[in-house]
Amino acid sequence: MSLLQRVERAQQGANGENVVAVVPVAPPPPTPSSTAGRDDMLRNVRLRLQAEVISSFDSLLEGPDTAIKVK
Repeated sequence: MSLLQRVERAQQGANGENVVAVVPVAPPPPTPSSTAGRDDMLRNVRLRLQAEVISSFDSLLEGPDTAIKVK
């Protein structure tokens, strides 16, 4: 059925004539290649974030004597 035919049917349904139920269609599942790329990107972001947190934590431990000291 063409798009034009669907629009005409929908307009007929709005005028009180034959009503056609519209069934939503789910998008296709992601392909393995696209999920592999996404997984690689997320892994790289996670590793960079972990490295930044560790670096920041180390700089806090090595900070000046004015830093808060744990007793």
